[in-house]
Amino acid sequence: MVQKLEGLELHGYKTFASKTSFVFPDKITAVVGPNGSGKSNIADSIRWVLGEQAYSLLRGKKTEDMIYSGSAQRAKMGMASATIRFNNDDGWLPIDYEQVNITRRAYRSGENEYLINEKKVRLRDIQELLANSGLAERTYTIIGQGLVDSALSLKPQDRRLFFEEAAGIRLYRARREEAIRKLDKTVDNMARVRDILHEIRPRMQRLEKQVEKSKEYNRINADLHLLLQDWYGYRWNELQRDYRESLEAKIKKEAELNVIRTNVSAGDEEMAENRKLLQEKRDVLTALNNELSSVQREKEAINRELAIIEERFKGYEEQRDSLRSSLAYAEEELKNRVEQKAELEKQHGEHGLNLKKIQSELLELENSLNQKKTDLKEIQDRIDELQQNKLTLDRTVVGNQAKITDLDIRMEILIKRRTELETSVKDQEEKFQEITNNLSTMQNLFEEKQAEIQDETNSLLELSTQKEKADAEIRDLDGRLQKSRNDTVAKETQRGVLLAAKKNLEGFKTGTKKILNSFQQKKLPGSFELLLSCLRVENGYEKAVSAILGDAAEGLVLDSAIDLQNILSIIKDAGESHSILIPKALLKENRQASTKMLAGCRPLSDFIQTIKEYQAVMDVLFLDTYVLEDPNELEQVLQKMEPTQRVVLKNGGIFYGNGIISVGGTNSEFIFKREKEIDALNEAILSLQKRTEELGKDIQKRQAGAQDMQQKIDTKRQVIAEMQKELTVIQSDLKEAQAKQTDASQNIRLNKELVNKLVVDIQEAIANKEQLKQTLKDFQSRTETIQLEINEQRKLAETISLEDLNQDYYQKKTEYAVIQESYESSNNRLQDSIKLINGLEAQCVEFRERLNNLENQHSNLMEKYEQSSERSEELNGQIMRLTEKTTPIDAEITTINVAIEQKQNSLEDLRKNQSIVERHFIQLEMRVEKITSQMDVLKERISDDFGLVSYDYEPDMIGPKPLPIDGLVANLPKITEISPDLEDQIKSLKSAIRRIGAVNPEAEKEYNEDKERYEFLTSQIADLEQAEKDLRKVVVELEEIIKEKFKETFKAVNEEFSEIFKQLFGGGSAKLIIEDEENITETGIEIEATLPGKRRQELALLSGGERSLTAIALIFSLLKISPTPFCVLDEVDAMLDESNVVRLGQLMKELSDRTQFIVITHNRNTVQLASVIYGVTMGRDSASQLISLKLEEVTDDLVE
Repeated sequence: MVQKLEGLELHGYKTFASKTSFVFPDKITAVVGPNGSGKSNIADSIRWVLGEQAYSLLRGKKTEDMIYSGSAQRAKMGMASATIRFNNDDGWLPIDYEQVNITRRAYRSGENEYLINEKKVRLRDIQELLANSGLAERTYTIIGQGLVDSALSLKPQDRRLFFEEAAGIRLYRARREEAIRKLDKTVDNMARVRDILHEIRPRMQRLEKQVEKSKEYNRINADLHLLLQDWYGYRWNELQRDYRESLEAKIKKEAELNVIRTNVSAGDEEMAENRKLLQEKRDVLTALNNELSSVQREKEAINRELAIIEERFKGYEEQRDSLRSSLAYAEEELKNRVEQKAELEKQHGEHGLNLKKIQSELLELENSLNQKKTDLKEIQDRIDELQQNKLTLDRTVVGNQAKITDLDIRMEILIKRRTELETSVKDQEEKFQEITNNLSTMQNLFEEKQAEIQDETNSLLELSTQKEKADAEIRDLDGRLQKSRNDTVAKETQRGVLLAAKKNLEGFKTGTKKILNSFQQKKLPGSFELLLSCLRVENGYEKAVSAILGDAAEGLVLDSAIDLQNILSIIKDAGESHSILIPKALLKENRQASTKMLAGCRPLSDFIQTIKEYQAVMDVLFLDTYVLEDPNELEQVLQKMEPTQRVVLKNGGIFYGNGIISVGGTNSEFIFKREKEIDALNEAILSLQKRTEELGKDIQKRQAGAQDMQQKIDTKRQVIAEMQKELTVIQSDLKEAQAKQTDASQNIRLNKELVNKLVVDIQEAIANKEQLKQTLKDFQSRTETIQLEINEQRKLAETISLEDLNQDYYQKKTEYAVIQESYESSNNRLQDSIKLINGLEAQCVEFRERLNNLENQHSNLMEKYEQSSERSEELNGQIMRLTEKTTPIDAEITTINVAIEQKQNSLEDLRKNQSIVERHFIQLEMRVEKITSQMDVLKERISDDFGLVSYDYEPDMIGPKPLPIDGLVANLPKITEISPDLEDQIKSLKSAIRRIGAVNPEAEKEYNEDKERYEFLTSQIADLEQAEKDLRKVVVELEEIIKEKFKETFKAVNEEFSEIFKQLFGGGSAKLIIEDEENITETGIEIEATLPGKRRQELALLSGGERSLTAIALIFSLLKISPTPFCVLDEVDAMLDESNVVRLGQLMKELSDRTQFIVITHNRNTVQLASVIYGVTMGRDSASQLISLKLEEVTDDLVE
């Protein structure tokens, strides 16, 4: 058999950093090597190059994990490449190449490339190429230990995939799923098309109505255009006339105003001259007053200055007395201090002589004492030397004793420390147990808190659901409220149309309209009411009432206050118009009502309602008038009728008692219906308004409930947040407790180690103590010898006495110190006395200088006081002279003020007159502007309605010249009078246009487009329905193929599985079981196995080797029924013993005739099956290295 898999080339893939080539020339190729050398990367590379996208199956997490990551000796690579080479001589791959190379490359950026024979392709192209070759999505082409184990641990539904791949029905399943997707898409398209048609139908109906509406609008608009042209022409000429009259009145009033303004201006000039003179006088007076104020201010300043000088005189006298007293005291004190100084100088000289005498005696005693001290020092130095030697020995002894003591203490401390540590270890073990218990408690508390949070979260979700439901109900109520409001607006609009029709008297004759307009414009005195507005007729009797009333149906009921002159006025103004008047004041019954009732008839008034004020009118109009319900009784009724009676049928026929018959009625019956429609609409509007109010209250109530819910939700969220914080604290405490547990465990271990070390230290201390005791005995003997020599030296030193000599010396020295202290004390007192005398002398000089200065200041102040007094007298004279000058000027100012006031009154009258004339002028000016504005507004309205218009202006008016564009510019007719009903006709047409509402000018075009689209979509529906039938048929056919192929493959695999199981186990039995025979396309597959010599047991209870053999039996049975071109086995024999590996090898040999095997193994029995062996090792640079061996080329020399 020609091998399909020729070779594999790796470069930069995982551990294969260098370019590495594998050749697979024979049926079985083995790959061996130590763990971690990269053997399994070969299986991963084959899986990867065949298009695997799940990195978990490739033992990685991302694309970068497929690329060599480098080491300390070798840099990482930027790309991984793997190429698998197939032999296609027999054309097993559907491509026109004898050799097919499939390459996959990956870059660190995450990009992947796929190539077939060095040409870039898509992943889908590779998958389609391998789809019919037995390699596409095969779960048992590359078999590792994980797959061997998972083949048994998989769910029955997942295990079914092995059989689907073996049966080759994955392609059919994919086609079936594709067909189902297309079917679902087709159904969705049909639904969308139907939805679009459903949307288009009402739109077409609306557009059709809009087209009719547009045509009606155009017709009415054309009529309105003609009427507006006449009305605008009349209104334009009328405004021009008003403008000319107002402008002339304005010019006259302006001339009158100018005369008044001239008179006012002359009066203002005279007033200005008087004010100027007044101001001059006031300026002179102001200057005099200012000068007077200045003189008075200066006099006040001088008076203040004189008062201050007098106060300073008093102060100077007090200071002078005080200084004289202080000077006398200082001079007396200075005299006493000079006498004390002389006495102190005498005492200081005596103390100096005594001090010199004592110093001489003290020097003689000191020389004698020093000689004896020298002799004694030599003896003492020897003693000191001996004592130093003894001290050194004593220190050594004491040091050794201290060391011994230290060792005793150390031993005691070590023993105590060991006891403490042993106790501490015990305590720490108890504490460790306590921490462990607390940790368990905290863990339970943590879990309980988590459960509480979950409960609160569930409660929050429930509240949120209720809140959403409440919001949905509010939105529904809001929609209903909006609908109610819209219905109310619609009803009010409908009522408005009917009320407008009623107001415009639609359906009434011209005469009635004319008279009604006269009343409305107050051209006729009195008040009125339409008869039809006063009556309410039951349904079905409108024609009957309309026929009886005849022309009176449009009659006007005049109030009781009207007189005959008013009626004559109405008749005069009516002209050729016809109308019925019903004056309540003139109504009289011309006869008594008949007392005879007609069988089968009812009075017509029974079917009419009116208010009390119009009951008399109804009694006159419907006197002796009856309604016959059944026309078949007409003959009997006519025979019994009196001449004054009338019988009316419901269809409007009237039979009079005198034999006259009236056929046909008026068209006023629709007016009765209109009135009833208005009443019905009023009731409906009230009902809708009440409903709207109720819905509004309900919404408010529900919104309040929703707000309460929201508050509960917010509260719940806060509670959860607080609980989360508590949980965080518990979690932190839990981590802290875990850390404490770890620390306690480490402390116990360290303390036990310290106890062992202390035992060793105690033993060393005991040995050191014995050695120190022996050394201590030698040092004590040497110390006793030195002490004997020290005693001899001390006896010699006792013969030399310094006590008497020292006593004399120290007595004399004390006496010297006393005399010296007295000398220094007298010297200090003398110096203090000198300093005090100098201070007193300086103080006396200072007091004398201050007295002299004070006398000088007093003289200067007296001179200044005399000058100020003289100036004060001069200022008094100036004040009197200035006061005499201001008096006549005040009188002149008073006279001028009186003249100004008289002239002011005269000017005030002129200004009042000017104000009146100006107000009239402004009113005329505003009228002109108002008329101009009205003309501009009229122009805008004319422009809006007609576009470009040519206007005729009065001779004295300026306006734009007509445009020379014939046919494009409209001309307004020059009309001076219009018919009285022109404005009513315009209002009626505009009302009709408003009732029509908004008009879509593109309605006809949109209608034609939608109609064309509707017809197209209708034809598409038929095509989609046919496609749906075809796809459903394809799905059914594919399901049948899947069932047949699955059953066929399952049967064959089940037989092979049983045989291979017996072959591998040397007996026993096994079979495959379909879980659900009824649902063959989705059913799972169970495995039932009975080992040799054992009862049937669950697969989970089998040992590892037994599970591996069972899984291998299943996989190899699949390979035997549906062989793949090659199969990679990655350490599938790891769990098997030697005998089972031999059986596995025999089975591989059998299957290798149809399937090429690449085996990754550590077992020598498996290696013996291969004709080519590859050895993989790991180099120092963390890159896999390859060694190959072809067994047929191995010589005996190489073996030796």
